[in-house]
Amino acid sequence: MAFKWSEYLDLAQFLFSNSNNFHQITRESAYRSAVSRAYYAAFCHSREYARAKYNFIPTGTGKDHKSIRDELKKNGLIRVANKLEVIHQWRKKCDYDNDVNNIDIITQEAIKETIDIFQTIQI
Repeated sequence: MAFKWSEYLDLAQFLFSNSNNFHQITRESAYRSAVSRAYYAAFCHSREYARAKYNFIPTGTGKDHKSIRDELKKNGLIRVANKLEVIHQWRKKCDYDNDVNNIDIITQEAIKETIDIFQTIQI
């Protein structure tokens, strides 16, 4: 059975909504993880959409992050590609930077934009 990428979005929402209830992890680590899961939900959903609609063939490398955005733009989904790029930048910031300003806002926006991507492109 194929994994439902929307489950990563569910996990991101859970981490964001319940960050005050965790005793073993900090709110910041929950938020950083939520942004990462939201991005990968959007990325993988977009990849599967492009595969199904445009016969996109992913390479399985890091190049796919840009290639999928290019494929979406080429097919008129510029707004979706731009949202995906923004969430990708937030994900990299959360995964690699020591300090992330406004992490609560970034997390909330990443989830919101991912929801919008799922609603705009449906497989």
